[in-house]
Amino acid sequence: MERRLTLFRQPAALDWSKWQWPAFRLDLPPELGVNPVVLQRWGDKLAEYLKKRLAKSASEDEESAVLLAGLHETLPEDPVSHRLSPLERDRRWWFGLKQKLGRVNTPYLLYLPPGYDEDPTKRWPLLLFLHGTFEWGSNLEQVKARALPMLIAQGRQFPFVIVSPLCPADEYWLPVELNALLDKLEAECRVDPDRVYCTGLSMGAYATWETAIEFPARFAALAPVCGAGDLQEVQRIKHIPVWVFHGAHDELVPVDRAREMVDALRKAGAKPLFTVYPDADHDAWTRTYASRRLYDWLSAQRRGRPAR
Repeated sequence: MERRLTLFRQPAALDWSKWQWPAFRLDLPPELGVNPVVLQRWGDKLAEYLKKRLAKSASEDEESAVLLAGLHETLPEDPVSHRLSPLERDRRWWFGLKQKLGRVNTPYLLYLPPGYDEDPTKRWPLLLFLHGTFEWGSNLEQVKARALPMLIAQGRQFPFVIVSPLCPADEYWLPVELNALLDKLEAECRVDPDRVYCTGLSMGAYATWETAIEFPARFAALAPVCGAGDLQEVQRIKHIPVWVFHGAHDELVPVDRAREMVDALRKAGAKPLFTVYPDADHDAWTRTYASRRLYDWLSAQRRGRPAR
């Protein structure tokens, strides 16, 4: 099966010449000096002009194609949101196609906590860990190179079901795929859906923000480490407890990027925690994942409960 990047997939050939633009009102800036009455009289000609421009740009201009594709993909009950990029949305479309064909295969490491098999009625919290670019590729064992999966490989025990998926080389985490993975694990493991947490470092921290913003009803808490996200959309997760970690001397992702996310959440009424290691660079994860405080804090969070 061949993968192709298509900005806007039309369900059938469109004859733009037969398209009838509905009646509309167009207001132009008064500085242009166009009389509103004249503008109203010229409505048909303006509609024809805009129709031609849209018909032409949809096949030649990325921005118009992205707009149309976003409208095409949006359901009536979906919130209004911008399309991130043609490639990002193409990956979502492609993933949806693979789901329909039953060809979804997201590699992941799965850790089950001590005592998991003792009580078949007990449900456990689930922690989703997202690695950075150092680990991406086709070798699942590479995920154990650092941070939380490394600690598990070294024998450290945790009171969570922990899933550590692998991101393919030269790609980025796809929120809809991560959400599907969580659906799968909730169906196959004894997971408490009100105690699902997400954490990640660097590229994985960006994905932590992005996935929560796209699925704001999914998580009970977030812990992004040395990453940032969308300042315009972060208010969508103001109800989720967040603990942000960063190094003061980080040159790859400046600490100000994380501080902006924290400030945006606080402006929206949230109370995020923010830890800056004064002597650390991009490696803010070693101390973060080694500390028991993070796991104690996560364990205390429940979906729908005020932040603690």
